[in-house]
Amino acid sequence: MNVDGLKECRYPVYPWTFNEVIGGEETVKWQALNPRLWLMSFNDVLIEVLFCETVSLISRDARGRAQHRTLIDVLR
Repeated sequence: MNVDGLKECRYPVYPWTFNEVIGGEETVKWQALNPRLWLMSFNDVLIEVLFCETVSLISRDARGRAQHRTLIDVLR
């Protein structure tokens, strides 16, 4: 799904951001692990990630460079 199709997403999603879904049906069978569902929207793709561990923001980059470069720099 790209940003033009976000309005068709089953959850309200903002473009070009990380969106946490509270109470999504995907998390029901993982309740014992205290899951968190995130929808990460980029220009041409929407990524769904179900975290079953603690999640925290480790970096916020507003320099406007390529997303893969930002991810690589954070992982270093």
